[in-house]
Amino acid sequence: MAVVVVCKVPESLDYIFFMCPIALFTRACARDALGWERIPNSMSDFLEGWLPLGCRNYGQELIIFAGVLWSLWITRNKMAIEGVFLKNPTDMIFKIDSHLQRWRVLLRAADQAFLDGWRPQVKTWLEGFLEKIHDHPPDFDFL
Repeated sequence: MAVVVVCKVPESLDYIFFMCPIALFTRACARDALGWERIPNSMSDFLEGWLPLGCRNYGQELIIFAGVLWSLWITRNKMAIEGVFLKNPTDMIFKIDSHLQRWRVLLRAADQAFLDGWRPQVKTWLEGFLEKIHDHPPDFDFL
């Protein structure tokens, strides 16, 4: 089986989920939008210490991070297999929201309520972010 390389560097789970430009942008957005103090920087950091088992909001933060990882994985595969690239990096936020809304029906009522509260918070952050970049667009290509 041939390995498809999207970013012209060897890909690994750490690269796809934590180091590629889309992953860096997406995780930084999630951290800012959700007010998280930090986000994991590798798979081992995620598994060993980012989200201690039994901490407050464990399940809720885990489902959101799963949505982030799943969206990164699907996006990477679309780029590698179909040649379909993001038009705007903020599209990742909409992809994450779409996955989480589809998964919502599988969650407990408390976690569903958390997601219901999450959406306006992220929407407000995203609107502010888009306004900022509209006024001051980046000087570089994202990819």
